[in-house]
Amino acid sequence: MSSQLIKHFGLVVFCSMVSLSTVLAGQKTDSKPREFKAVGPTQPVKLQRSQFKGAIKVFFDLLPTSMSFDLPWNYCMVTQNGIRFSTLAAETYDPRDFGGTGGAASFEPGMDREGRYVRAWIEHQSDARIVVRIRYALANNLYDIAFPDIPSGSPYGKGDWVDEWFYIYPDGVHTRHMKIYTGLAPVSRPFGFDREPPNVVHEFMELNVRGLPGHKPTDDIEIEALTLVRLLGSHSEDVIPGGISKKISYKPYPDGFGEFRDASIILLNLKSEYKPFTIGLPYGVRVQPYLPEDDLPHVFQTWGYSERRGYSSSIGHMLNFWHYRRTDNTLEQVYLHGMTNAADPVKQLVPLAWSWVVAPRLQMEGFKPDYRVYTYDIAQKAYIVPRKGRGPVSLEFELEAEDDNEEEIEELREDLEEIEEEIDSIRAGIHALREEISEARQEGDGEAVEALQKEMKDLQKEMKELTEQAEEIEQRIEEEGEDDDDTDTTSWIINPAVIVKDWDEPGVELKLDGKKIEQGKDFRVGYEQTPTGRDMIIWLKMKSDKTVTFSLSPANK
Repeated sequence: MSSQLIKHFGLVVFCSMVSLSTVLAGQKTDSKPREFKAVGPTQPVKLQRSQFKGAIKVFFDLLPTSMSFDLPWNYCMVTQNGIRFSTLAAETYDPRDFGGTGGAASFEPGMDREGRYVRAWIEHQSDARIVVRIRYALANNLYDIAFPDIPSGSPYGKGDWVDEWFYIYPDGVHTRHMKIYTGLAPVSRPFGFDREPPNVVHEFMELNVRGLPGHKPTDDIEIEALTLVRLLGSHSEDVIPGGISKKISYKPYPDGFGEFRDASIILLNLKSEYKPFTIGLPYGVRVQPYLPEDDLPHVFQTWGYSERRGYSSSIGHMLNFWHYRRTDNTLEQVYLHGMTNAADPVKQLVPLAWSWVVAPRLQMEGFKPDYRVYTYDIAQKAYIVPRKGRGPVSLEFELEAEDDNEEEIEELREDLEEIEEEIDSIRAGIHALREEISEARQEGDGEAVEALQKEMKDLQKEMKELTEQAEEIEQRIEEEGEDDDDTDTTSWIINPAVIVKDWDEPGVELKLDGKKIEQGKDFRVGYEQTPTGRDMIIWLKMKSDKTVTFSLSPANK
């Protein structure tokens, strides 16, 4: 069933979504079946330095890539040919008492080479998703933690600390939720060259590639290293449903990305079948190349290259001047990551981005929207079904996709209906006038006949004009109905996850638009233990731009 599409009820269920989750037909595969699983510690224990690389590894059954959490700060997606890509980790600067320059002033987990502060563990693991947790201190190369004199509210000690959550799904797509504890949250900026007090900066991410031993960066990275995609107009709120894109060459080295500095989707063009992408929230976003620190003999900013060891190259930053959340002592940001081997990756990634950023609303009978109740968590890329009580129970809800095309067709149909009603009214008026003209002729009233004929001629002219309008609208309805272009809508349901809290007991039956869906690779169920009970997690491989009804019920035992 590879690459076969099944269509029903206006829904496209992907039996094998080539571009996100399967190997191209004819590609060699390992004789041993792949599994969706994570390997590594399940508690936040201190690891020895020899355990840092691949401290946690994640494997997928739907695609030949993997993830490798290499401590202290390279949390990597790994291509099918071994190239590692990460967005590194959080960073800040505290030049007051630590020498003011170099590694003593830069505070990031990469400095924690002994693993004093960094911890990584598998918090949950099931068929539906894997949750990996990371925590670390923002420390310098002397193991001093940033801003120890300013209360941060961190549960781990004085100074600035970070919690991270990776919510990883079977198609390789995952969210990264980062939370920085810092007493300087109200005044912190996402970037800045002036880092002297009282100015303070907290960075969240940096695009980084780590190559195989003996490889140069240009062995693994295309000269046109990035494809940038914008979803909004330049310095405006104008939505671009299909996005606009541009490839960025690093020869010569760019000093900026011009009108694409506002891009919220970054595709890294590696010399591999599968290429990593990063999607950020499109609000207050700015992307920029990494500022070179020295000469560039390998095109990109590179450290550590030799014939015997791999290199590390940084390509650029995504800066968010609008935080996902911000309080008096926390800064939070979220990103969506994954791998694609699509022939047209932009066409694939734009709907995925919209499905995450403006997810279709969850509608449920008896539930009214509430600012305090979240039915979609962008940090998990998951819907949370509102419910009362606990245990298995029948639930029904809709994910309401707003098909812009369907709305336009409906408006045209309403216009057509109004015009047809006017035409019917005019037609009845013309019929009545004909009877009046006949009576006037019988009575020999020539003046009345002439006046009535003039009135009927005016009505016939009006009916002709309305008929032409109706024909034009019918033509537009036919054309719009034939237009299935993915670039016309921002409303997409793509591989959704659904959480039902406190389901507790294993077993569930699912229907989509009344059609029962069997558990398997396209419909997966998992359970996660929480302080209040056992949550059920559902993951579906599907794509739809139409409203879909979900019906959940306890499994028959």
